[in-house]
Amino acid sequence: MKKVLSAFGVLGAALVLLGAPVGAQTPGDITATITAAPSAPAAGSNIIVTAAFTSPQPSAAAQVQISSPNGTPNLVSFTAGLSSCVTTTNALTCQWTQPAPNVSPQTLVVSVPAGASGSSMTFTANVAASAAGSTFTQKATTTVTVGQATTTTVAGATTTVSTSTTTATTVAPPPTEAPTTVAPTTTAAGTLPATGSNSEAPLVIALVAIAAGVLLVGGARLLKSRS
Repeated sequence: MKKVLSAFGVLGAALVLLGAPVGAQTPGDITATITAAPSAPAAGSNIIVTAAFTSPQPSAAAQVQISSPNGTPNLVSFTAGLSSCVTTTNALTCQWTQPAPNVSPQTLVVSVPAGASGSSMTFTANVAASAAGSTFTQKATTTVTVGQATTTTVAGATTTVSTSTTTATTVAPPPTEAPTTVAPTTTAAGTLPATGSNSEAPLVIALVAIAAGVLLVGGARLLKSRS
């Protein structure tokens, strides 16, 4: 009797499992990749986030999702295999009714406003069973940092701009030398040109010879007159 009751118990449990909705089953090993562009967005711009979901084996219907604690994703586009996309405060979720390995990866694209400059923003790709209230499993994540604004440095602002001092070196011009003046050589009219190292010597000898001749002539006349 106990064996019969035990058999009925196993059969009843099997019937309960078979009667469970297909959506309650856990999806297969769905994988995902996620990217965000631009990688360094400016404050106030929009960050485009793309998640691609792939099912390596047949799976029950699933939910795919992009979530972020940094803002509300806005739907940009999704591929034909997805449907019934719903936006909540920090996520956008779509239904994938027939995950299978023979279909192209399903892509979900959202836009999220960039936060303050320097802030870090994280985005995740999640998967869950299609039943409402199912727990999502994180499959991929990416993080970007909002780019810093370019700072222009102006002279006199808080940032000191170093300046280089150039010292001019003055070189005095070389002294100007006075021109050399050469006195012209003047020769008196009627005078023989000077020769040798002393041009006055011949003139003195001539005068001495004349004086000696005068004395000899005068002495001869004096002797003659006395005789």
